[in-house]
Amino acid sequence: MKKYGNKTPEYAKIQVSNDQKGFLLGDFTSEETKGYTFKNLQSVKLQPHTGPDEQLERSHKGKESDQIYALSLVDNISIQKVTISYRHLGISHQETISTGL
Repeated sequence: MKKYGNKTPEYAKIQVSNDQKGFLLGDFTSEETKGYTFKNLQSVKLQPHTGPDEQLERSHKGKESDQIYALSLVDNISIQKVTISYRHLGISHQETISTGL
C-alpha cells in the first residue's frame, strides 16, 4: 500500500471488529486503542461476505455480525490518495481511493 508521492504511511494497520463495537476513527492515543484489535496488513485474510452492505442487511435481519474490517492509516502529512494492492483467488488487484482531504 502506498499513498500520495508513493510513500508508505508511518502507521498502516487493519482494524478487526464487529458491527456492535464498530471502529476507532481519527487520531487516537494508545489508551484509546485498548479493547480494539489492530493487525499488520499482511497478517489479515478478510472473510467473505463482510462488506458493509452485507453486514447491514444481516443486522436488519437480526442476525449476528461477522468480523468487519477497517484500514487505519496515520502519517505526518495529509493522506489524499491511497493505493491498495491485494490478491483475490490468486489474482492481483489494485485500487486507488481518494480520501477527499
